[in-house]
Amino acid sequence: MSRRSPNSEGRMTNQARMSETRTSDFGRNSGFVIRYSSLVVCLAAVLLAPAVGRAQVYDGLAIYNPVYSRTVSLVDTNGQVVNSWNCTTTPGYTVYLMPDSTIWRPGAYAGAVMRGGVYGGQIERYDWQGNVIRSFLWSDSNHQQHHDIHPMRNGNVLLLAWARKTQAEARAMGRVDVTGDMWPEEIIEYDPDADSAVWIWRVWDHVIQDVDSTKPNYGVVRDHPELIDINLGTLFFYGDWVHANIVEINEERDEIVFSSHFLNELYVIDHSTTTAEAAGHAGGRRGRGGDILYRWGNPQNYRRGDSTDQHFFVVHGANWIGPGLVGEGNILVFNNGDRPGTGNDYSSVEEIIPPLDSSGDYHIHPDSAFGPAEPAWIYQDPGNFNSAHMGGAYRMPNGNTFITEAVSGRLSEVNHDGEVVWQRNTTAWNGRAIKYPRNFGADVKEEEDRGAPGVTMEAMRVWSGSGNGSVMVSYSLPKAACVNIQLFDAAGRAAAAYRLGSQAAGQHAAELSLPQAGAGVYFAWLVADMAGAKHGVERVKFVLTKQEGM
Repeated sequence: MSRRSPNSEGRMTNQARMSETRTSDFGRNSGFVIRYSSLVVCLAAVLLAPAVGRAQVYDGLAIYNPVYSRTVSLVDTNGQVVNSWNCTTTPGYTVYLMPDSTIWRPGAYAGAVMRGGVYGGQIERYDWQGNVIRSFLWSDSNHQQHHDIHPMRNGNVLLLAWARKTQAEARAMGRVDVTGDMWPEEIIEYDPDADSAVWIWRVWDHVIQDVDSTKPNYGVVRDHPELIDINLGTLFFYGDWVHANIVEINEERDEIVFSSHFLNELYVIDHSTTTAEAAGHAGGRRGRGGDILYRWGNPQNYRRGDSTDQHFFVVHGANWIGPGLVGEGNILVFNNGDRPGTGNDYSSVEEIIPPLDSSGDYHIHPDSAFGPAEPAWIYQDPGNFNSAHMGGAYRMPNGNTFITEAVSGRLSEVNHDGEVVWQRNTTAWNGRAIKYPRNFGADVKEEEDRGAPGVTMEAMRVWSGSGNGSVMVSYSLPKAACVNIQLFDAAGRAAAAYRLGSQAAGQHAAELSLPQAGAGVYFAWLVADMAGAKHGVERVKFVLTKQEGM
């Protein structure tokens, strides 16, 4: 497999590097094509080369829920089912694994009135054993959760929903071709503990039209890229307009991204506003209220381009690349590629670098569209990689990208060079799967018990066979201590206990056996009794799976 060297001329500006897109020849034996910007590849060469192997699979756990199935599966890299959940409803879209081994899942509410595509409304949290431990509804005659949710760090949950508007209301806002209801989007932050919404953003508060000067939202569309033209697109027969399919928050910037199937764009809004500010055009960290901060994929929607500038042809799964990952702060999308005509459809995964200025705001020139001119990185394989509906992609800690090719049900992992290093065919439609680190949740600690700082622990190796399991743990003590380790399963039941006795300060390792332990998630708790100090407590999470050949 050959690779063309990127242009690393030091005098090139960032803008020039981002706009200069090339086609690589690595991977021609596999038939795929990667397009990338010189800037990203130069950075990858500096930052990634030591960490990303040519065919290195990220060792994690993938969770997915086939469309129309009530069963959620969690599988490891070998395809072994670590756990499965039999749920009460068919799925809404994506399932989210939580650090405590529970899952959040939107499901199709049996009493839903607004039954559009991928409607949900019944949001449930399940424990490891499949018991519903939390449930709430967002579904009535005028509001309906659909597609996606997103668990937040504060324990709340973001919801993607429709809000019904009558034909009269739509016409009063300047919509021309409306013969019935119109279902615009709303995004809700819901507090499960309080069982109520604590923040709401509505696209209806941020629309513009240029056909009727007697309406209050009349204006020049080209002059207001922060607003959405209410006459864009064709309403689906039941009223769906935008058909958003993902909602995700960037907790560091306190901004939300969502993508639109029907309008072929991604959008970013400010979440730091109050609900009142979200309905207006001022307030929040960016000072723009609930207006669109950034949009990309189809600039003709705001009259800053034409059909030749359209980049997305049905788009799903827009999400931020998280802190510490390759491309941190960029946005990954699954471009379904449903292009005009026939015979030229193919999908791609694309990485977008938002055009941030020195203040962290999204830059747009008064006479042009939002940048960038082209994606920074693209994975595509025309003829072999295509999903007309759904789909998604996530960046992995080792630099790989985990992809859901929804219609075929194929899950893939590709490295930065576009080599497919792992695949699993689920033989069923999957809206969007997510791959988590194998030790996901290891950073969850009982802070009130820590007292003595500096105790650290990690699971180094985990294996099982013949009904027995073992885990090798490594830990560090800041001072001499009497060490005890206890193992618990995901339900909190004690699995084993080990008294390791007095140990000196420094690095230690211990192999812990788990007689008759079944596959599943376990927690190792290390308690270090130190003279003159409160207990030092550390928790590490690991997954026990049966290894091939055992």
